Amino acid sequence: MSGQMLAAMERAPEATFVGDATATANFTTGRLAGRADNFTEYATNAACESGTRGCVSTSVQSLGGSLDIAGRISDTEFTYSATGTLTGDDIAMGAVSADIDMDGAGRFGQMNGRLVALGAQEGTAVLTSGTGATATSEAIGLLLLSE
Repeated sequence: MSGQMLAAMERAPEATFVGDATATANFTTGRLAGRADNFTEYATNAACESGTRGCVSTSVQSLGGSLDIAGRISDTEFTYSATGTLTGDDIAMGAVSADIDMDGAGRFGQMNGRLVALGAQEGTAVLTSGTGATATSEAIGLLLLSE
């Protein structure tokens, strides 16, 4: 299965992080395993937050690193963790590495005869600058996959 992982951080409410996600769902063993990488940070304008016309999103930066996806499947539901380190720049801290630790839950279904999965996740992002300064931010997101 392949798709996207989307995430947002409390620290940067105007930013959305979008990455490529792949995963294998083994219903026999009850395991979900995959990876999310190729993340890009997008900035949105105030119209996006208010839901009015004129919503614009622009690419800010590509992020290095990846998140491992590991989980358990039970019937049509699954739980998972998304953990790893992403690297990029923070407006206040400069170059940073972000240790991401999110847990999520979701459901499998079918759309047009194809297996799809939708999960919602939350957790933390701990940002560390090159000088050793740290900041912790709440992180939330979605996992969207299809065959």
